[in-house]
Amino acid sequence: MRNTSMLKTVLWIVAGVDALALLFVGWVYPEVPTAIYTLTGVLLVCLAALAKVNQAALKDAVRTRSLRYGANAAVAVVLVLAILVVVNVLNYNHYYKKDLTKDQIHGLSDQTVKLLKGLRQDVKVTAFVKLQARDQAKSLFDNYAYHAGGKFKAEYVDPDRDPTRAKAAGVKKYGTVIIEYGKKETRIEEVTEEKITNGLIKALKDKNVTVCFLSGHGEKSLDQNDAEGFSQVKQNLTAQSYETKVVSLLEEGKVPESCSMLAVVGPNKGFFEKEITVLKSWLAAGGHALFALDPNVKGGADFHPELTALLSEWSIEVKHNLVIDPTSRLLGVDAAVPIVALYNKEHPITKDFQVTTLFPVASQVEIKSGAPATLKNWWLAKSTPKALAKSDFKEIASGQVKLDPKKDQPGPHALMAAVEGTLEPAKDAAKDGASPPAGKPARIVAMGTSAVAINGYARQGANLDLFLNAISWLTDDENLISIRPKQESTPTPTLSQTEGRYVQLFTMVLVPGGIMLLGLGQAIRRRRL
Repeated sequence: MRNTSMLKTVLWIVAGVDALALLFVGWVYPEVPTAIYTLTGVLLVCLAALAKVNQAALKDAVRTRSLRYGANAAVAVVLVLAILVVVNVLNYNHYYKKDLTKDQIHGLSDQTVKLLKGLRQDVKVTAFVKLQARDQAKSLFDNYAYHAGGKFKAEYVDPDRDPTRAKAAGVKKYGTVIIEYGKKETRIEEVTEEKITNGLIKALKDKNVTVCFLSGHGEKSLDQNDAEGFSQVKQNLTAQSYETKVVSLLEEGKVPESCSMLAVVGPNKGFFEKEITVLKSWLAAGGHALFALDPNVKGGADFHPELTALLSEWSIEVKHNLVIDPTSRLLGVDAAVPIVALYNKEHPITKDFQVTTLFPVASQVEIKSGAPATLKNWWLAKSTPKALAKSDFKEIASGQVKLDPKKDQPGPHALMAAVEGTLEPAKDAAKDGASPPAGKPARIVAMGTSAVAINGYARQGANLDLFLNAISWLTDDENLISIRPKQESTPTPTLSQTEGRYVQLFTMVLVPGGIMLLGLGQAIRRRRL
């Protein structure tokens, strides 16, 4: 009898310790199923042994009425628990997620979701993060897995607890994430949506894409870090595994074959006839180009009449004027920085755009009527209806701008346009240095300003995204676009005087008074008893 009692005590102790260990492993190390299965098996064996030891006592207890009632209650509890288990299993495999925060900080951007849904094979992500940072990384990767439809697998490794694996993988910094897609591997060192998605973009690329920037005419510099430079554009292109290259048509005599597209950004000097000939031939043979042209706000001649004439042949008219928007002052910017909130939903560059952009010192970019049937054209971005297109630069310089119905046209005004197709005839288009594949349609994007993506305005609204989307379309990488990190806003709540009085009444009168009345009622009730 004494041995049986001691055995029961040992079994209860082992079962209790095992249950605590099971809870700990399931909570801290859910990715180790072997340990969970082992501990569960030990717990079941202990419970079975206890049932065997107490078999005689159980037989006697079965005959009592209280046990029968208790058994019925236990069965009901088990059935409820079983239903809850089934509901949770269904919820684990079939669930719906919706981010209700104002800035969508707990969800993913539309661009990331689009990229994940386009995955053709499984992506494996190994995050080398400390135990304390695992929950944050897991929350982000769970969102990726949700939208990837089972093609996104994440594993978490603590470098302190598993230094051998971290060393074998060459990991030297906490937060390193290794992304494997097929035979390609990409590494990043920060667990954010922007870094993860850009790393995934690198792994997805199956070819080298080179974005060439034209030089020799005062264009914006990719290495310039001040407000007028384009270093942020270069940084984001590099993050998405694009190669950037500066080219000179005078030195090369042609558009290099390595150029997936050519960007002409902010020239303020004229072009030689030979350069224009090369550009015409290259575009006619199927080249892809971005023209971001600035107006001469000093009131002189157009900076680039040769480029304006070239674009006119492709049914794009860049007017030599300045779009002014009085409503821009509501955002605290100058009227010469028109607001753009109207986008063409039928073009890949702008179809998902819902955020405003700013077009500093911009000209109109219109689609000419009578375009040939071989061309498709789109306006992409327009100003607000209150914007004015002014061509009198002396009046603009005076600071007193008024609407003249005879000269000025009220908005909205197109500030960005795109064209795709071919010009007829184009039989000998490639003889002057054009190298794109024969029969490939040309793609052109024209913007009435280059300041959209300069460092000083790149992070304003969706400016940088719009510029990079244009590059993605021109390089045939429409899914591979820049992702802006989300930041959680912390708005300060404000109450009106009446609302403040309601809160004061509720917290200082109703709640304490209600508690006092309940206490008084309870005291009276007890006295009557």
